[in-house]
Amino acid sequence: MNNQRKITALIVAKLREGQDSLTDNIEQRLREVSSFPDRVQVQFIVSIFAKNPSETDWKVLFENIESLLLTTDEDQLEVIYQDVLETLSNLICNQVLAPHLVTSVIGPRSRKYIEDYDKLLGSKTPGF
Repeated sequence: MNNQRKITALIVAKLREGQDSLTDNIEQRLREVSSFPDRVQVQFIVSIFAKNPSETDWKVLFENIESLLLTTDEDQLEVIYQDVLETLSNLICNQVLAPHLVTSVIGPRSRKYIEDYDKLLGSKTPGF
């Protein structure tokens, strides 16, 4: 298994933790996108949370994201930043996901990244 696939598998496993009500949905979606690049699979999982907001345990999700951000592995951080946090920001900006679901539980590292991402783009993710 190459390094990118290992990182993706680790992140997917961590994102799924505590999301028991979405297990079947996530497994089905992963089968559907199994031929897609690994990182796209991460984005699809994030979109499942956005499409099922009442079934998602947002507090647990962001606790897991924050724990993933404690790494010093630059490749892992890149996947979390670009494929998890930027996807969440885009879903909020496109009104697919209500900001209050995220802003009430997001951790400090995740919040800082989205705020920095907004500055870089010259935009503002609603709620941040």
